Amino acid sequence: MEKINVVLLLLNRDLFESTLKSLNLDKINLVAVIMDINRANTEDTDEAEDEVPTFFRLGDQVVALDSFAMLQKSTRSILKNAKSYMWLVNGYLKGSDDLLKLKRYLMANGVPEKNIARLDVNPQFSTTWLANLRYIEKFGADFFVTGDEYTQLGLNMDLIPCIDRNKGTLLNGVNLADFHQDLTRGYQTAKYVFKHVKPGTIKFVIIGLAPYSFYYDSTKDFLHTAKGLQYALALNDPTDYDTLMMTLFRYNVGDFFNRVTYKQADVNYNGIRTKIGGSLSAKAIIDWVNIDKTFDAESLDDNVRILKKYIELCIDNGARPLGVLFPFPGITRKTYNPDIIKVFRKTIRQFETRYDFSCVDMFELKIGYDCYFDFTHLNAKGQIFATNMTSLRMFSRGIIPVDGFLNKDYETLKRLALVAPADEYNKLMSRIFTISAKRIAAKKKIKVGFVMLEAAHWCGKDLYDFFAQNKRFETTVFISMDFHKDINDLVKKNFRDDVEQLKSHGLNVVALEDLDSTVPTQDVLIFLTPYLQYFAKPFQIQNMSPKTLLAYIPYAYDSSAHVKSFYSQMLILVAWRIFFSSTITFDLYKEKALIGAPGGVYSGYPRMDVFFKEDVQFAFDWKMAQPDAKKIIWAPHHSIGTATSIVYATFQWNFEFMYEFAKNHPETSWVVKPHPWLLYSAVTEGVFESAEAFEAYLQAWNDLPNAKVVIGGYYQDIFATSDAMIHDCGSFIAEYQYVDKPMIYLTRDTQKHNKLGTEILNVSYCVDGQNLEELAATIQQVIIDGDDYNAEARKELFDMYLNYPQANGMLASEFIFKTIVDTIDNPPE
Repeated sequence: MEKINVVLLLLNRDLFESTLKSLNLDKINLVAVIMDINRANTEDTDEAEDEVPTFFRLGDQVVALDSFAMLQKSTRSILKNAKSYMWLVNGYLKGSDDLLKLKRYLMANGVPEKNIARLDVNPQFSTTWLANLRYIEKFGADFFVTGDEYTQLGLNMDLIPCIDRNKGTLLNGVNLADFHQDLTRGYQTAKYVFKHVKPGTIKFVIIGLAPYSFYYDSTKDFLHTAKGLQYALALNDPTDYDTLMMTLFRYNVGDFFNRVTYKQADVNYNGIRTKIGGSLSAKAIIDWVNIDKTFDAESLDDNVRILKKYIELCIDNGARPLGVLFPFPGITRKTYNPDIIKVFRKTIRQFETRYDFSCVDMFELKIGYDCYFDFTHLNAKGQIFATNMTSLRMFSRGIIPVDGFLNKDYETLKRLALVAPADEYNKLMSRIFTISAKRIAAKKKIKVGFVMLEAAHWCGKDLYDFFAQNKRFETTVFISMDFHKDINDLVKKNFRDDVEQLKSHGLNVVALEDLDSTVPTQDVLIFLTPYLQYFAKPFQIQNMSPKTLLAYIPYAYDSSAHVKSFYSQMLILVAWRIFFSSTITFDLYKEKALIGAPGGVYSGYPRMDVFFKEDVQFAFDWKMAQPDAKKIIWAPHHSIGTATSIVYATFQWNFEFMYEFAKNHPETSWVVKPHPWLLYSAVTEGVFESAEAFEAYLQAWNDLPNAKVVIGGYYQDIFATSDAMIHDCGSFIAEYQYVDKPMIYLTRDTQKHNKLGTEILNVSYCVDGQNLEELAATIQQVIIDGDDYNAEARKELFDMYLNYPQANGMLASEFIFKTIVDTIDNPPE
């Protein structure tokens, strides 16, 4: 065999000895070595160009040793003799880009591109990839994955809820993706797998793709050409170029592969994944450069044919193929030629039309930079998003059943809701809820829990009694400390008072005063507030799964205008059923929530049921200085500062006035009903110096002969026996309409209301919360003197928006109970 003529260029002279040792001199004729040379007694002058090259002996060969100063002259001289010499380059000074620059320099001086190769003394072989291949060859698998490093690092197979429909066991997968694996190498890997596993055992194949997949040929990727030896040796399918590269080495690179066994497998690449779990760092930003892949337009047609053959290979072997394009951060997406993306998507659509094939296109998935550890690769957080999206598509395509999703925690499903198409997500959740409901329905005893943070959230005993008086259910009321507050003595006292108040009404109450409290697993949890992050750990979203169905009854009769994100709070995104108090609120969630409101129903407001009952006798002990005193409720809101999402409170401007007015008007009787959080915000916002000072203020009210302070969830008796209400809250705007009494609403310019709130306030008496003179005059005219001139308009509005028994044919408590029971017993298919 004729020897191959080789010119060796070393950018790093320290590699001289190791490189020479690696060359197979029996197969090559080393014509010249070019590198930086320190010549003795030679001045660094222009005359260096005329130096006569140095020679050295290598075995029987005499090899010219030239400096880079003579590179252009040496190149011209060699090219005169033979165009077919191989030019091997190795090493770098600053980075791998040095090799590309040297390649371009050689081509500019006439060296053919096909004759320039990178000599990698230690080829870029992946022990884990080969071990994974050995593993699937020995043990088989239910599915496997191919693709480049985005797939290798971006897909966490442990998070895919793969369950065998027949056996009920988890499916086994093997990740065979690898750095710089192009479509051809992925296809070759798949062919090898199908040839070496038991026929019919592979159920699906995940084909990792990149935006440039149709323009990338790893054999033309100058910096990574040696990677091809990995596939040539492992799959026994070398190209001519692979054969040439193996010829150049002195040692047998195949020995490396003979030493790797299945015992070294890491089928999910967990070892690599643990190293890249962090977030984007300053170093990643400094090191960031534009996409360094070699885009080759001439590879387009070949790669399209390869993917076609790959898809057909899977289908012919009874496996469902699924393409996955992983997310890229915004700054990286901007570097891509939009035409490349257009071609990718057009090609994929053609395959989706012709075959049982689908591609999860996450290229523009809107996740934060905290989901990446550099500007192209996902970290652990990003992998969750990407794998969940992949799992969702697999469910939508019928590749995996829904059963495995029941083991997912609600935090995972919430994250999926944030990025997934709403229709696909809602379809998944509907199936999850159906299976969970069927399992619950089969139980002899169904555990139902009401969950809240304070007694003011309580929805009313009627709904509780529907469950508690039915032998099918075991009913508990869970009240958790609100752990987002500073837990001081006052907060603890109010919490314990709430617990005792609830118990006094005959409820089965469990108090969770410790963040790490434990509770028995429940089948249905009815939350009365959406702020799951404030609860003790058993009721935090990451600690619950769809094996427990979550329902939500908003504790507030919502009349506020919220920012759009309010409508997509975590509980909204994972709730099985949401019971809306008004059609206006229901419509707002349909319009503004990320997923709409698929679990929503218009039920009415169970707290207000009592006002529709004819046989109820309301009673409350008002402190009366005069027997005919006008009974007034004052309910100040907590939102004093502007840091909250709603800013309603006027307390800081009128709390002294209200006390003095009550003190000076014995013809009035007062119930002061502060929002429970006012006990906290009045101190933190500096209205009072301390909790003790605020308590002293409340005590001053209690010391009046015509006033008392009431804190807690039961206020229906107070409403029914009152003559009027003064407040600046949100929920009470609608709630007080059920007793058909005049309402004075204290305004400030930061208040924002939805359609329901606006319509009600139009038939109420609105006064600037800082205009104390006008406030006094309105109290006198409307309440004390009884000039309720908006009474008729208020009644008309009530029938239009608030009369839910008229709309549903029953009270809200009964409607909610029947809906929960019927949906458990007859879930939608």
